[in-house]
Amino acid sequence: MYDFERDEFVGEERVPYKVIQWRFLNNYYVFGRLTLVGESDFKTIRDAHLNRIVFAYQKCEKIYSRPIEKLMLEVLTSVLDAGRSQDIFEKTRREKIRHILGNGNLAEMLLCLPDDERRSFEADLDLLKITY
Repeated sequence: MYDFERDEFVGEERVPYKVIQWRFLNNYYVFGRLTLVGESDFKTIRDAHLNRIVFAYQKCEKIYSRPIEKLMLEVLTSVLDAGRSQDIFEKTRREKIRHILGNGNLAEMLLCLPDDERRSFEADLDLLKITY
């Protein structure tokens, strides 16, 4: 069961993809609000985007322990970035995805997901041309 007040799952439950998406986008939103309160020194829209996405990613990356959750975070980050950040950012995401997949079988990971969640996640895998 998810505890929204503490922003955590109680017990050993796997974190669903929708919650991973929500947490990431919430942190992206928080960073946007922080930049509106203070003065922004971003030179380009690309700089602003990279800072927002890195902020959101860093807030989320230590939360997840299961390989499928870590994979979901990397896939989500790559989809949301959509190639707008620096090449090194995208390359790092790809390397982390390869590392996760090198330590586990993607087909087996997908079996633990309910059908609707699996279809949603597979659609994002397809966008990134990750075979399963």
